[in-house]
Amino acid sequence: MALEDFRYRLDIRVVFRDIDYYRHVNNAVYITWMETARIDYCRAAFDRPLGGMVNVIMASQSFDYERQAQYDERLVMGCRTSRLGNKSMDLTYELWRGDERIGHGISTLVGYDYEADSSIVIPAEWRRRIAEYELVAPAAGVSSTAGGGS
Repeated sequence: MALEDFRYRLDIRVVFRDIDYYRHVNNAVYITWMETARIDYCRAAFDRPLGGMVNVIMASQSFDYERQAQYDERLVMGCRTSRLGNKSMDLTYELWRGDERIGHGISTLVGYDYEADSSIVIPAEWRRRIAEYELVAPAAGVSSTAGGGS
């Protein structure tokens, strides 16, 4: 079943500004949807609102496109923590139209102290909250997408 492993879900309606010359959703829009899902997810899952001085910073992100999305379609993007390392974590995204997957992505985030301008170890409190929030326990270990940034 679509998104059964995802507690956090972002409802999306494709609006006119999302489409391009070819009348399907422009590739950059999917990244914007990932960003919106990420920001809302971080607040919901481990209480990191946008602008928090101790938060996460993006290390890498990618999205694989499987099917086209069109104007006025209703989509749902799931977001979850799929890996927790020492200083970094991976968020996994899936985008669905009904029971058809449109695409999937991943982003690697690093714990970050914006005042000190330095990476930090993912705090135990964040780990606890994520474990309580998630439907599927995140894997532990080193990221394969951020150059091994554990």
